Amino acid sequence: MGKKINSIDKLEVGDYVVHRDSGIGVYMGITTIEKNGLLKDYILIKYKGDDKLYLPVDKVDKLYKYSSKDGAKPVIHKLNSVEWEKTKIRVKAKVRDMADKLLRLYAEREKKSGYAFSPDSEMMIEFENDFPYELTKDQITAIQQIKMDMEKPVPMDRLLCGDVGFGKTEVAFVAAFKAIMDSKQVLFLCPTTILSNQHYENAKERFKNFPVSILIFFTLLSDILTTTLPLFFNIKYMFFITFSISLKYLATIYAFLGSIALSCCIFSFIS
Repeated sequence: MGKKINSIDKLEVGDYVVHRDSGIGVYMGITTIEKNGLLKDYILIKYKGDDKLYLPVDKVDKLYKYSSKDGAKPVIHKLNSVEWEKTKIRVKAKVRDMADKLLRLYAEREKKSGYAFSPDSEMMIEFENDFPYELTKDQITAIQQIKMDMEKPVPMDRLLCGDVGFGKTEVAFVAAFKAIMDSKQVLFLCPTTILSNQHYENAKERFKNFPVSILIFFTLLSDILTTTLPLFFNIKYMFFITFSISLKYLATIYAFLGSIALSCCIFSFIS
């Protein structure tokens, strides 16, 4: 099952749709039917054989657009078939199993103790105030919540998502600087070498008014860490930036080509 459909404009003839009660069918367009002397528009959905479902257009929110990971075509059954009921039972069982696993996982995480970062220092406040632009409401919220997570004595569990240009980098730099204040190392991931260079240049500019040194380094991943790092991604290069503040405050930002959009939350993982 995919996204819920709120407007008929989201559908094209031939799209696979899912009706919660009737199963997966093919959207065939809008048809007008006279009923009790009145003309009314209906969504026509075709099922296996000659089975058809006429759904009033004002009930379009009962439909979901079908989607699959590999784009495979679904099996179309008869309208209100036993097979669809069996499919729903299997899906419900899988969802319950997944929920049970998540509950056990998070119960175990709650038992683990993590590093509680120190409250904001004067230098931390200076660093945030040194940002030359006005933060958006979402940036302020994200920074506040991430710092609150970092100050808790439990493992951090947060993923920050945002489109290009929405200010994720500043949120990441604030989290990195907070870790630097506690002499911790920071892991920074980038998906491409170009983006790695961009982050490196941005980091030099952002940290220039503070006693932080930055180093960028590229090397073939095959030359290092091949026996110590499980290759979960198709990684070919490794790059890292090293931040250090005087001799006391140290942090390292690494970026691995092939990893996906983790730079905004990874800072709290290395402690």
